[in-house]
Amino acid sequence: KSIFASEEIKYALENMPDFLPPDTDRNQTEALKIVLHNTEGLLIHKKDIENSRLFTHAHVACFTETWLKKDDYIPESILPKAEVYSMPRNSAYSSTDLVFQQLAGMDRGGVAIFTRGVKSLPYDTQIENLEYRGILIQHPISVALFTIYRPPIYPLNRFIGTLMKLLTRVTTEIFSPIVILGDFNDNALSTTSSLQQLFTSNGFQQLVNKPTTESGTCLDLVFVRGFHELPQVTVKPLYYSFHDAIFLECKI
Repeated sequence: KSIFASEEIKYALENMPDFLPPDTDRNQTEALKIVLHNTEGLLIHKKDIENSRLFTHAHVACFTETWLKKDDYIPESILPKAEVYSMPRNSAYSSTDLVFQQLAGMDRGGVAIFTRGVKSLPYDTQIENLEYRGILIQHPISVALFTIYRPPIYPLNRFIGTLMKLLTRVTTEIFSPIVILGDFNDNALSTTSSLQQLFTSNGFQQLVNKPTTESGTCLDLVFVRGFHELPQVTVKPLYYSFHDAIFLECKI
């Protein structure tokens, strides 16, 4: 028996882009390598992360929706010899407000930052009712980095009010380049939102301009300020997630 394939399928296969990311090495110091991903369960996807060059070869790995609890143990094997900065959801909210009480009692959410091969310190602005962590990277380049997750039930107007407090602090206290990234549950491919207007009015530029989810929305955003040369951003598909990963390279 013979097997036939249409010319269209043959052409599509020959021109299909590589699924796997190029093999990068975080020990090569021409760029600071940062990856962002809404992992939808850090411990659930432990093996996926351990076996992905995208994460193991990055200097900084930022995760949203870690689903971690306050007392959860984070195995070192996820990213060996990493410094870990984690904010579980139930530690982010401290208010008698009904919305924030509801969020504090919900599962999932949370953020974490892993750093390897760089010198970093925690940067705590003490902003309440915000799922975020901040760090100051001191070597090989000086960069302030913040990872944020906005739950869909967090009203956007109230989230912007909280976020404004963070932006006011960092733009007045930090004089090095700033990266603020995360899942904001605000589609950057639709009309310009009040969220993006807030960042723009504070001197930030949003770098992701293509879909980052299987549904075709762009929810995983990267805002930068103070770079002489903008970081290069690439959207990387992952086989196990609804969200793509965002890979940044900041020249040293």
